[in-house]
Amino acid sequence: MPVLLDPAEFGIALQKWWCEIQPAFRKSTSGMPAAVFMNPTPSTNTDDWKELRKGGPNGLVVLITMLLWWGQSLERQTQWQDDSGLDWKATVVDVSLCLRSIGASVPNAKKRKGDDSSKETAKRWVLLHHIIPPLILHVLQGPNINGPQPCS
Repeated sequence: MPVLLDPAEFGIALQKWWCEIQPAFRKSTSGMPAAVFMNPTPSTNTDDWKELRKGGPNGLVVLITMLLWWGQSLERQTQWQDDSGLDWKATVVDVSLCLRSIGASVPNAKKRKGDDSSKETAKRWVLLHHIIPPLILHVLQGPNINGPQPCS
């Protein structure tokens, strides 16, 4: 795992990227995406979550990995560094709620004869929808989320 010298700065960059890749209905100027998890004007011909429904170097696995790095770096921050623990928690909750919404809206792929790709897609979204969000929320409830605790 990489060592983040400034967790707050890493968090700011990650939140900025998270905001930039949001679908239009979640865009906001507040520094975090709007707390909207369903498109208020849905279209039957489009995938509302296509901006986020992808893998690769700009995909959700990378995002979750970076959230993990940020969260773990908070345990090692010094008292002289800005505490970004609350920002991390807010981002984790937002990502988790997005994953639930994305998972609930898995598009039905047209299946060709002998094509099992829709089964594989469904398996991936079960992982993202049912396993990762509770895991993230479990991490949120961990004992050292706000960094090192003073000695008694």
